[in-house]
Amino acid sequence: VGRCMAVGEVMLKLREEERTCTLVLKLRALQKRILFEDGRPVDCESNILHETTGRFLVAKGKLTEEGYREALVESAKESVRLEDWVVRKGRVVAFELFRLLQANLALKVLDCFRWKGARWTLEGTYRTPTPMPMNAAQLLLTGVIGHVPYDTLAAHFTFPDEQRFAAVDAAPVLAEVRLGPREPRLLARLKSRPSFS
Repeated sequence: VGRCMAVGEVMLKLREEERTCTLVLKLRALQKRILFEDGRPVDCESNILHETTGRFLVAKGKLTEEGYREALVESAKESVRLEDWVVRKGRVVAFELFRLLQANLALKVLDCFRWKGARWTLEGTYRTPTPMPMNAAQLLLTGVIGHVPYDTLAAHFTFPDEQRFAAVDAAPVLAEVRLGPREPRLLARLKSRPSFS
């Protein structure tokens, strides 16, 4: 069980080691189980109501409240997953549902970056998921930029010679991420090893 390593650091380590496992996160009554395959998050079970597929489809306007309740009841009666039921009944087209499930997975994983003091454990895989690989590098970048305080990031920087920055060889990771308009300029500046000032 870990507590000292932040969730983002754990995810980065899993990506670097290309691990296939389940990351179990607990914060008070909240719990998430994120399945990683070769270091990439592919599924996430959460006990947070608004993160369930049905509630997410309501939030995105794909189901009404009444349609959501009907889908819950009918899918349970027929012993099928809610996702399969809504596609079979024509409520959501299969490709659109896949895109929505990807978006929901990304939001569930990104939410973990805000879990300060969460306890975590690693377990074996808990089931075979519906393949939904995420771009782990993009997810980590988004999570760090959006949720990690500057002081936490600054603790990971060292300035061995006269407070100069240097760009490490990040070509493999950079090939996986979509950069905004400022990041390529920053990377170009780092190649000249600028000073901190």
